[in-house]
Amino acid sequence: MSDSISPSEAFRISYPLMVGAFLISGTAMLWPAERASLTADLLGVVSVAFLVAGLGLALRIRRLTLAFFERSETERSLGNSRLSRDEMTDALLRRAFMEAATAMATKRHGPQRSLMLVDIDHLKTLNDALGHQVGDAAIARLGAELRKTFPRALIGRLGGDEFCVLCEHDGENAFETHAEAMRVALRHPAPAAGQTIGVSISAGILHLPSNRVFLNEMLHHADLALYASKKGGRDRITVFTSDMLKDAQQRRFIERELRSAILLNELDVAYQPIVDGTGRVIAMEALVRWHHAVRGPIPPSDFVPVAEETTLIDLLGEWVLRRACRDAADFGDLKVGVNISANQIKRDLIEETVAAVLRDTGLAPSRLVLEITESAAIVLTPAMRQRLVRLTEMGVGIALDDFGTGYCGIGYLRAFPIRSLKIDRSFVSSLGRDKVDDAIVSAIIHVGRTM
Repeated sequence: MSDSISPSEAFRISYPLMVGAFLISGTAMLWPAERASLTADLLGVVSVAFLVAGLGLALRIRRLTLAFFERSETERSLGNSRLSRDEMTDALLRRAFMEAATAMATKRHGPQRSLMLVDIDHLKTLNDALGHQVGDAAIARLGAELRKTFPRALIGRLGGDEFCVLCEHDGENAFETHAEAMRVALRHPAPAAGQTIGVSISAGILHLPSNRVFLNEMLHHADLALYASKKGGRDRITVFTSDMLKDAQQRRFIERELRSAILLNELDVAYQPIVDGTGRVIAMEALVRWHHAVRGPIPPSDFVPVAEETTLIDLLGEWVLRRACRDAADFGDLKVGVNISANQIKRDLIEETVAAVLRDTGLAPSRLVLEITESAAIVLTPAMRQRLVRLTEMGVGIALDDFGTGYCGIGYLRAFPIRSLKIDRSFVSSLGRDKVDDAIVSAIIHVGRTM
């Protein structure tokens, strides 16, 4: 007999023995005493023997059945464990992490606790450039480094490259020090699916209060700190402060009001002339402006980044493009430049939008120049570059703005269908006073003329 049996098997084995015992016992009781008392006594002895054997077997079956249920529970636990953990990183999956973290975060007393959200910088660009195997290797490396740095913490993979760490510790400074050491360690190049790369991460830390907290609210606060890390240039760790709640409220206000301003046509466009070496105006650059009815002028540096974070950038970009192309009718034959963002180029909608605006306004494609910043150009994928190529095939010009800020070298220009370069003002402002800047600008102009 095996170490455990199912309840159905136990019943199948014990039932015949128990029935036999009862039949023999009944026969002994009904047997006529005057015919053969000895025979009746023998049947009684056999009946007792069957009963004893049946009871012994029943106890044995009981032990084996309990073992069956224990084994089944263990198998279910192992199965649940496999279902609750990410195979690539061994981190808890989102649902399992949230359940465990909720129980841990809602403790009223105990050691200090900190929550950290982490994700990999520009993972999509890494996947597009080197392949998803390299991206997966980077995610696995981050998971391993988290386990190594925080061996007793709850670690969950919430989705994609986003991880969450909930850790009990003896001091906030020590937790932050360990997190920073992990960030530095990940920056060191290491093998990844046939490549050697360093991993850049951004993280947000929230030190939980000693009283009972709500996990979803704490995750929101840690996410605000993570956002601050990304806004600050990425590759850094930021600790949550209450001022971040005010910043979040400000962003929500700008998003709501900007959407209304676009739909109600409350924005405006200013035009900056572009001149050649003789001072002759050769083009106009469209610059969006917003004068809020209550708060007054809101600079583009405040509302454009908010639009970039949402699909508002598509609405804002189309509004400025349509307005500039319509106003170009007053500029004679001058070209008009309009800024576009990398987020707009990510979507096929950009080609349809440009074609529709040119058709509706009647502007010749050769008079439109779309300007992208060098920082945006560095994150363009092959598919995004192809969209730029198709725009130039329509007759639209592409200009690279703020060139020379250090994001890409001159050799990088080969990958783009660029027709003009706009040198960053940090070089132009010191022309004639700095020989190094003079040489750099001269070199860039020479490259631009030969493109």
